Amino acid sequence: MNRILTLIQEMREPNMTLSFFLKSPALQKFCDEYNSQSLAEIHISFTNMNRFRAILQKQQLLSFPAGQDYNEVLFQLDQNSALKDYVQNIHQNEEDLMIICMLKEQAALLLSLSSFEVDMSYKHIKSSKMNEVIFATYLPQHGKIITLCRIFTEQENPERYYHLFQQTFAVVQKLQNQSVSFDYLHELKIQAIIVDMCTKQMTGLAQYLASIDPEHRSFDWQLKNILIFYHIHFFRSISNIVGTQNQGTSAWNHMTSLLNCKSQDDYMKLCNLLILYDSVRNHTNAAEQTHNKFYAFERGQSLLQRVL
Repeated sequence: MNRILTLIQEMREPNMTLSFFLKSPALQKFCDEYNSQSLAEIHISFTNMNRFRAILQKQQLLSFPAGQDYNEVLFQLDQNSALKDYVQNIHQNEEDLMIICMLKEQAALLLSLSSFEVDMSYKHIKSSKMNEVIFATYLPQHGKIITLCRIFTEQENPERYYHLFQQTFAVVQKLQNQSVSFDYLHELKIQAIIVDMCTKQMTGLAQYLASIDPEHRSFDWQLKNILIFYHIHFFRSISNIVGTQNQGTSAWNHMTSLLNCKSQDDYMKLCNLLILYDSVRNHTNAAEQTHNKFYAFERGQSLLQRVL
């Protein structure tokens, strides 16, 4: 039993459940040492799963005495020097909490890119107020998606997004002693930022870009020079309008063809063909309901677990 206790302690999983433990590679390796497939085959006393549930619960209280949210993140920062190299900024006031996580190597990679993606991940965290924003990129030479930065925030409004971009790029400058530059403003570095079709996110980004633009030009001007939308969100918006059952119809084809327009005239011609769809249905379609059901059955994680 002492070996198993040591095993649980070494795993240091904030949301350790009995099912997670029983399926873990570490436990399987332990069983292999005894030429067994499960704990029950090692000793008859190990068939009592309630005993293991109690052990796991006790170990969670011992390992994470401050819980698994903000207070525990602060506690772990005091205990774990390596975590301090990752959690770069914690900002808290009466209205919001923001945690920015980035390694020095991730900051260097971001500065070397010509583009990156920004996406809000909803309901990954148990706290109903906390969401996770991810900066990421795809490296074709490695065939991998690489996370550049993770930001945890309680607020989702244009002003909060403005501070999110401002503070994240300030972290990059702190780690690499080099500011993030944009091609359309500084004639070098970042040429595009890929985002979803969220007006709050776009407004916050535009506000930040206008603040570093020497001429402080309009939000629209900033966005049209840097922004690219995720195609998946564009196609999802089309599904919301025409319905997934109408894929391949003339309306669907006209809308998707907007992505391939070569000029403003081409764009306007297609828009004129879509006058019938100038009024969007105000009820939720089947695709969106299915999407919501997926979130309803997905179990969120604690803030600490997402940070670690």
